[in-house]
Amino acid sequence: MSGVLRLFIAVYPPPAIAAACRDLVACLATDHALPPHRLTPVEQVHLTVQFIGDTPVRELDRVRESLVRSASGLAGWTLTPGCLRVLPTPDRPRLLAVETDCPAALAELKRRLVTRFARRTRRGRDHAFVPHLTVLRFRGAPPPIEPWHDPLAIDAFPCSAVCLMRSTLLPGGARHEEVERVALTG
Repeated sequence: MSGVLRLFIAVYPPPAIAAACRDLVACLATDHALPPHRLTPVEQVHLTVQFIGDTPVRELDRVRESLVRSASGLAGWTLTPGCLRVLPTPDRPRLLAVETDCPAALAELKRRLVTRFARRTRRGRDHAFVPHLTVLRFRGAPPPIEPWHDPLAIDAFPCSAVCLMRSTLLPGGARHEEVERVALTG
């Protein structure tokens, strides 16, 4: 294990939901001739609740404790996929995502995590929280993309745990490894 870990906190949909999101976007990419892109592997489709970033290994126990404390007393919730969203904006597309709703427990978890990790958050990452499942990343700097507003026919799904994840950046994309899983039991 290297001396620095790239960490984030996430919620993962069931594999069938992740596959449905990705399959829908794969069809759309073909039908609409989207600019060069890379589909997210099904097992990596997730909702990032908090990006932590580069963290010295010696701080890992403190990060774990912060996650456990932040999730304490929170019950699980149900996420409902809404529509496709180009992020950060249609004029500057970096990714295509399935936007979800933001149940109160998710919003509270996000608030707690932001408070605990405020000193670690990178500048420019303090924008409004838009819960989403990233399913496609554009390569290079594509031209503006028209947004989609049609609701998606993807089932709502339960979220009963939150995960601390390690991301390793590789030439072909990131590899994600679970570091800690915390059940939502409130």
